[in-house]
Amino acid sequence: MKLDMRDFSVQFWRNVIQDQSIKNLVALPESTLLCGGSSIEGGTGAKPVAKEAELLLWDTASDRLVWHGAVVPGATKYVGTGVTADGKVLTFARMPEGGYTWVVFDPAKRVVTASGKVEADIHQDVYTQPEPMGPERKNYCFGSCWLGVYSPASGRVETVFIEPKLKTRSWQFLHIEPDGWMYFPVGTKLLRMKLY
Repeated sequence: MKLDMRDFSVQFWRNVIQDQSIKNLVALPESTLLCGGSSIEGGTGAKPVAKEAELLLWDTASDRLVWHGAVVPGATKYVGTGVTADGKVLTFARMPEGGYTWVVFDPAKRVVTASGKVEADIHQDVYTQPEPMGPERKNYCFGSCWLGVYSPASGRVETVFIEPKLKTRSWQFLHIEPDGWMYFPVGTKLLRMKLY
């Protein structure tokens, strides 16, 4: 959907990727492209028609799909998409057997440059800050009781911690301040942690 804030007119595109839902979009810097991830997972009682989820590139200048592809074989959805300081896209692929694979995707070359299994048992979506943060320009990723970080220096996602006592479905409500303090809810508590 595209909304024109001047007159509130709306434009829709259906079946951008046939039989898949678009889960997220992130703007690629210094371009007219959006990178997004799809899902083949259905809601209550729905059965997937497509075999695997895909990443996509949408050109906002021409309002058209310019590329799409299944970059992780068998993935059922891509979530937690963000742009890294080194111009890559970081996303997480949900695997049919459970768990997530982190993926670093080069949108210029349209290839995966690195990937690996998330070490924690995450039962809901992974969330990524959409842009790099802090003096080292890292991307922070969150899911359930897991905190991970992508560093341009390593080109990989590393686990910061896995703490079962912090297991929450509220990671999407966290907030990171410019000074490096992360605030997030766990049940009736508001917690904070220094990231950088």
